[in-house]
Amino acid sequence: MSFFQYDMNIFNMDKCAWFPHQFFDIASTYLPRDIQKTFTWCEYIYFNNGPVRSATERIAQYFITEIKTNQAKSNSDNLIKILNKNKKTFLLRAVDTLVYGNSFAIVYLPFDRVLLCPKCGFEARAAKIEYLFQKYEFHTTCKCGYRGRFNVEDRKNKNPEKINMVRIDPKTIVIDSSYFSGESEYYWKIPKEIIDQIGASGSSGASHFILNSMPMNILDAIKENKNFLFNSDKIDHMKNLSIAGVSTDWGFPLYLNIIKLSFYNTILRRANETIALDFCVPFRVLSPGHTASGDPLQLYNMGAFVSEMENMIQKHRVDPATIQITPFPIQYQAFGSEKKAIDLTMEIEKNNMEMMEGLNFPMEMYKNTLTAQSFPSMLRLFENTWEHLVSGLNDSLQWYANHICDFMGWERIPVSFTKVTLADDIEKKQLLLQLASAQQVSWDNALKPYNVNFLEEQENIAKQNREMQKITEDMQKKIMEDQQISEQPQGGGPSNPGDILAQASQIAQTFLTMPYEQRRVELMNLKQNYPLLHAAVSQVMDDIRSKSRSQSGQQAMMQSGLTGPMTNPQGQIMPPGQMIPPG
Repeated sequence: MSFFQYDMNIFNMDKCAWFPHQFFDIASTYLPRDIQKTFTWCEYIYFNNGPVRSATERIAQYFITEIKTNQAKSNSDNLIKILNKNKKTFLLRAVDTLVYGNSFAIVYLPFDRVLLCPKCGFEARAAKIEYLFQKYEFHTTCKCGYRGRFNVEDRKNKNPEKINMVRIDPKTIVIDSSYFSGESEYYWKIPKEIIDQIGASGSSGASHFILNSMPMNILDAIKENKNFLFNSDKIDHMKNLSIAGVSTDWGFPLYLNIIKLSFYNTILRRANETIALDFCVPFRVLSPGHTASGDPLQLYNMGAFVSEMENMIQKHRVDPATIQITPFPIQYQAFGSEKKAIDLTMEIEKNNMEMMEGLNFPMEMYKNTLTAQSFPSMLRLFENTWEHLVSGLNDSLQWYANHICDFMGWERIPVSFTKVTLADDIEKKQLLLQLASAQQVSWDNALKPYNVNFLEEQENIAKQNREMQKITEDMQKKIMEDQQISEQPQGGGPSNPGDILAQASQIAQTFLTMPYEQRRVELMNLKQNYPLLHAAVSQVMDDIRSKSRSQSGQQAMMQSGLTGPMTNPQGQIMPPGQMIPPG
């Protein structure tokens, strides 16, 4: 029995004559009748329901972890590198399984297509020569003069970078299975897009880039207009669990659970769209106001009233602050704007939650509302619920790795995704850290769940401390050198105190004859280059200015007869009327 074949007699349709049948709702008339249409419905829900799509992708991403192997072989690193390159493909396969309930994939093994002359045996790579693809045959001209159909040989190209996992659209797969043996044959209805790429009849207009990478057995199937039969070990089928009473060929599409809910969700959203269009902005009406004089229809010219109102509205749109004047009262009414009262957003949110529950997606994980109390138990239940998805991903990963090893001539090694045990690890990690602090377990074991190597980290810490100590010593040495330089005369200046004072006196006399701005600049340069000499020069200049002011005062007093004769800076008496040179 398939997912869609039911005996309608179980609903006792003849006993519902007085009332509409409760199980025959409108959504039931839209349910798909075969697996291919179900896949189309699943695609529609995935692309048109944002919350469902986001939750689906988060569930898939949760289980795509680091790829590991327990055996160290000579080509282990190369294999893990190839597998990691296709990690995104495994993520998409997990999404396919959640959406369609099924995921199909094949391995593309690279090859070089070689064309061989049937006459002389000359051979050349198809990618390096010009040829015509006619009636699904390769035609070109040989050096020996032969012109016509060439034989084709595909040779292995053992470049691991070109190995690729190719997902197959479930809508193009036909499954023929044995009820007793459980074995299945998988047929591929080659999509029309691929057939069109090489030409419906193998025309010469086919792209050489596409032809050179398409296996010959697929070209032969297109030529014969037949479905392509995969070898049992060449295709991988991941599928959801299903009960025994329905088809075991296909995995059960989870989205089938929410088709009716999605139908109801669409109705709510369409209704909310109508509400947003018609009930957000009020419908405003202007009319003549009632007065004590009588009916406004008899008092006013309605044509003039309408014209005046339209004119007022136009002025208001140009200048909202304008003041309008009207010779008659106006009545204003607003209709609608009941959106808040009839908004269906809460109903849509409830419907989204119901769909999440139908898909077995935890709302706490989708909304990021996990609490510390419920986190471990909820995640443990979640991980156990999707154990079949993890098992399918690991089987697919091993199947892919085996194909790569066989193709490259490597020894097969077991690989798997790192087990997701976040719920248990949270408690275990904290306990290990506490035990390590109490010296009950080694720090190496305590830090292993964090992917931290204790001994390597200790070496890194020691290296870091040595580098920091060296930097500190270099900085202290530099500071001491700078202090010694600042305490010593710089630029070849005098070091003897007597020489410093003599030079300072000479420089001070020169600076005092300069204009103020030039003297200020020279003093700044002297301070930067010769701090000690600058201090001495400044002191000498201050002494000269002080004596100059004192002598000027004495001269003024002598002129007024209040004091004796003036003396020069050396203490000698100066004749009356002789002035001290300006400082």
